[in-house]
Formats: sequence, C-alpha cells, structure tokens
Amino acid sequence: MNRPWQRDAVNPLDGIVPVASSAEIVELIAWARAVHVAPAIEDYAVALSRATRGHSDLRLGASPRASLALMKMSQALALMDGQDFVTPEQIQELAVPVIAHRLVMEPQARFSGQTARAVVEEVIKKVRVPA
Repeated sequence: MNRPWQRDAVNPLDGIVPVASSAEIVELIAWARAVHVAPAIEDYAVALSRATRGHSDLRLGASPRASLALMKMSQALALMDGQDFVTPEQIQELAVPVIAHRLVMEPQARFSGQTARAVVEEVIKKVRVPA
C-alpha cells in the first residue's frame, strides 16, 4: 500500500492530460477579444469600479485596471455563453470575483465584519444599470 509520504507513491499530477492545445487557447483568446462591449457597458464597468473608490468602508478602491479586467472577463463569459456581445448581467455576475480581491478595507470596517464582497454587492445595487 502506497502512502502519500512514501517516495514510491504515485503522484496524482502525473495523470493530468491537456484538454486544449496552446493553439486552441490562443484562438479562444482571439474570439473573446472579438466579443463586442458596447460603450454603455464599458461605462457601467468603469462606474462600478469608480463607486468603490469613494466608499467609506474602503481604504483603497478598485483601480482602472479592475475595470479593464472586468470587461475582459465579461467578454470571455459572453463567449462561453454563446453570445457575441457583453450584457450588464455578465458584468454583474463577475464584478464580485473580479473586483473584491483588489479592494483594501478600512480596518474599522473589517473589524466590524464588513467584507470586500459585501461592498461590491452594495455597489452593484447602487450603480445604475444601462438599458
């Protein structure tokens, strides 16, 4: 019987096989970049990031790079959803995972139980969604 700490144990990573070639990955990236982001959707992503900058529970809000990352991830999600354009719902779906980890909480807010995820969720509710 092999034990994980034994040298002759089988490494489970040895069984991993690629599911896509590097050429296929490059092609998917190109397809994602071709997904249309309307100016109103771009403005929405920027507004979400900008709204974090003035939030009283944050020491440091989302940077312009957060807006860019949100748009790029939304393009990839739209592609995976079979769409050739980004929707506000896709921006909202990705806002928390893309933005929250970039925020720096005020110590008092953190100690009182506030989280970056909650801040982004609050911002999503407050920022006007484009029609």
